[in-house]
Amino acid sequence: MIANLFDPIFGIISAVLFCITLYPEIKDTGLILLQTVPENINVGRLKKNILKEFPIILNIHDLHIWCLNASRIVASCHIILPKQSTKSFAQFSQLLDTYFRKQGIVLATVQPEFYDPNTSSANQLIPISCLMKCSKLSNTNCDSFTCCSQENNDCLDCDDYSLMD
Repeated sequence: MIANLFDPIFGIISAVLFCITLYPEIKDTGLILLQTVPENINVGRLKKNILKEFPIILNIHDLHIWCLNASRIVASCHIILPKQSTKSFAQFSQLLDTYFRKQGIVLATVQPEFYDPNTSSANQLIPISCLMKCSKLSNTNCDSFTCCSQENNDCLDCDDYSLMD
């Protein structure tokens, strides 16, 4: 009688132990499959630090960071640079790649966008990280459609940019 119960009881105990011991691996694998931001990286802080470290960068947007596998973190972003920096972008790109590697990101795809105030509708670059602001002459309330509000010009967490009217 006890011999008949031994196999199912042992099977249930084995299944419970199996689930308990493999839960961390299953969780980590799920986070990789969902391409979540690694726990040790603060995207907002990284964005602010890049802007401090590289003052030539006018803005960063579409910064995405995720785990490719358990040991490889990758990133992609768009950076806005002054038009005159087009010739030196290759050298600058190497410096930025080195910076990302120091942060634990093994592969970073950086898409440059060059800003030329002479050929755009803006006469003046806004001296903050966001390049989008409503015109003071505008009759419509466009603040809700922009990444920066009239009251608060801190736009380091926005994912969009544009030029001032």
